[in-house]
Amino acid sequence: MFDKEGLVTAVVILIAIVAVILVILFGWFIVWKMFLIRFSFIRELVYGGGNDKSSNNTVPATPLRRSSRIRDLRSRKLKTDD
Repeated sequence: MFDKEGLVTAVVILIAIVAVILVILFGWFIVWKMFLIRFSFIRELVYGGGNDKSSNNTVPATPLRRSSRIRDLRSRKLKTDD
């Protein structure tokens, strides 16, 4: 059977593999929250592409960039002036 040295080696390898998997999962979570959630295609892949209004409630609204907000405000102002 295993001697003490072989058992310690197996436990260290197992702990190393678990640590690497946890780091990868944590990194994916950070990248998801900071960057990938902004793309509707990726949101559809993760949350599903159904037309349900209830499924859209779970996805946070993507904020517009400042330039887009200014452009939208200008276009609204021009529409109301007409």
